[in-house]
Amino acid sequence: MKKQLVSIVLIILLTAICIKAQEKIELENVYSFSARIFKNDNVVLLSAVTADVGTVSDFPLSETGYKIKIISHDNKNLFNANLGVSFFLTQNAPELNSTVVSPRVPVYPTAKYIAIYHGNKNIFEIDLSRQLCNNNSICNLGENQYNCPEDCKVAVKEFPWAYAAIVAACVAVLLIIFFYKKSGKESDWQKIYKKWQ
Repeated sequence: MKKQLVSIVLIILLTAICIKAQEKIELENVYSFSARIFKNDNVVLLSAVTADVGTVSDFPLSETGYKIKIISHDNKNLFNANLGVSFFLTQNAPELNSTVVSPRVPVYPTAKYIAIYHGNKNIFEIDLSRQLCNNNSICNLGENQYNCPEDCKVAVKEFPWAYAAIVAACVAVLLIIFFYKKSGKESDWQKIYKKWQ
């Protein structure tokens, strides 16, 4: 009886592990970077911002006093999350008065910059146009018309000449039918038109 119970528990555990292993991880386009935040609100960028496919960081749900935001070109808040920042203060090791963060945040087409806030104070901004735009005439991942207009030029819509020609031909046919009708003569077009009615 005990062996059967142990076997059942093991089967349930193995089934749960297999189900968990098969869950798909949601991948999306993300910006990632590393920065050192000091207790006095100085921030130093340790690595350039990159855009890649990955997962967004798990940001703390509770208030930490620090936030990371993504702001659009027209100053709209696109993303807002608590940033996990904690310090270990010692007199003997002043470098511990800082901490390193490496967040991954979602890519937004209209993103202009990433900002770090301490309370309501903006302590650091990353201008995406300076970090991501490599001016290689290719609109790469993370680049867009707002942060890299040189590489991501908005396509100018060409005038639809083919449609204009078709409309002009239709108008010409209708005018010919109208003038023939007014003159009292029945044109071939009018004969065709009458057959289709």
